Amino acid sequence: MSDTYQSMGDQGNTVKYLSEMMRTLQSTNQEVEDSVFDNLSSETKSFLEKFPNLRPALKQAASTVKMLGSWTSPEDLNGAAPLIWSDLMLPRRTMSKHELRLFGNFLADIGAAQQFYNCIKFMESSYEDVISNDLTFRCLMMIDELCMGLADSSAPMCHRLVSAGMVAVLCGWLENFQDQYPQDQKRPNLVDCAVHTIHNCCKVPDLRPALKEQNICQLLAPYLKVDNMTTRLPALLATSYLCDGEPPEADSGILDLIIDRLEKALQGDSRSAEGYSAQELVMGIGVLCENAANRARFMERSAA
Repeated sequence: MSDTYQSMGDQGNTVKYLSEMMRTLQSTNQEVEDSVFDNLSSETKSFLEKFPNLRPALKQAASTVKMLGSWTSPEDLNGAAPLIWSDLMLPRRTMSKHELRLFGNFLADIGAAQQFYNCIKFMESSYEDVISNDLTFRCLMMIDELCMGLADSSAPMCHRLVSAGMVAVLCGWLENFQDQYPQDQKRPNLVDCAVHTIHNCCKVPDLRPALKEQNICQLLAPYLKVDNMTTRLPALLATSYLCDGEPPEADSGILDLIIDRLEKALQGDSRSAEGYSAQELVMGIGVLCENAANRARFMERSAA
């Protein structure tokens, strides 16, 4: 996330960031009421009862989601970027696994996926090139990263990302950016998060038919051959979940990477390593082993 507010280090930038945030809060007057908690799903309400301390953060996040729908000019994006960072991204850093699930479910329930989609479409219609413009790219990148993280922790959010059209947007990036992938720095960052988001959605079994309809396997095919393992691994796993028949045969490098990350995940207290939980890696190995060659290689490595 080098191009987002995460990279901000010196005090001057921090003061600028805080002042932008406060001006936006004062001008938009989009504070939500406590009634935002009334129409949540039963699962979300159950988690909220366990973590009532998150109510202020959730309410602030809901205010920012509401603001995303009120911005109607390019100038409004100057306020969007710091708010997305402070209210939707930053709080997730210190949350536990179950708190992250609550946060993702809550945002799914209040329609955040639709607001993300609307915000991207607004930028595309307001700017000639949303990639070259630093402000719009920063917003795109933060929304992309948000979708990736939220989809990883919340199955309801995965459903909303599909139904709201966000996954279709990500598929468009996969198709349109593949020629610039090795050379351009910005587009690979968007593609990387998009592939991870799609992989996260593929882990929800009842979503797979809808994902297949978007020709995701064909769109991911070019990314199965890239040198960047950060992109190639989720592309392989997503393709394996969605393909008809045997999953693709994986090379030794990607199989070694999966085993290495699984070993690290099993050794850690969080049971995760480099963005992958032990559970999802085991799921991935299971589906990859439906290919006889992959199965033989995994058995060979496990016996070593």
